[in-house]
Amino acid sequence: MNQYHIRIDGEQSTDSYTYQELVDMGLFELDADSLNGIEIKKTTKSNFTPLKSYCFPERQSNENSYYVDEYGQIHRRNISPSNNHNGSYVDEFGQIVRPNSSSSTSSNNSSNSTNSSSSNSNNTASSEGWKIFFKVLGTIIVLAIGISIAIAIANAGGGNFLVGIPIVAVYWILKLIWGWDD
Repeated sequence: MNQYHIRIDGEQSTDSYTYQELVDMGLFELDADSLNGIEIKKTTKSNFTPLKSYCFPERQSNENSYYVDEYGQIHRRNISPSNNHNGSYVDEFGQIVRPNSSSSTSSNNSSNSTNSSSSNSNNTASSEGWKIFFKVLGTIIVLAIGISIAIAIANAGGGNFLVGIPIVAVYWILKLIWGWDD
């Protein structure tokens, strides 16, 4: 069973969670604005991904737990009759609260306010947008330079092996930029 680490507004959880625990906590029932600033990764991977764009392999097995009613609204079927969340829930600050656990995902600070929480999520969304912008810009630059070098080598009479060197280099640089894991 896959285990996941979650990061909310830059603070990583100390515990790992299964997909079902995340579902039981109601994390996937949050609206789009509440999901900003929530990132997730497998415990075996190094890079976090925004929760709303993360593809869970377990989700395919749970797809039949949702249905669309006659008004076009999507509803979640109760798979277990008890629907026990073990007391875990996501609070108004976007933090996962596990009352039955001795540790929590991040420290609760009584001076937190809704305004600072929404400000932090806006800053996180903004910084995420800039990260993507610079990744795309870097990709364009790397591709332009790599293709130019490959064309120059080909025009100079270089063989297929020499032309392939900048192409492989471009692949590895793009892999670093985008954090691709094999």
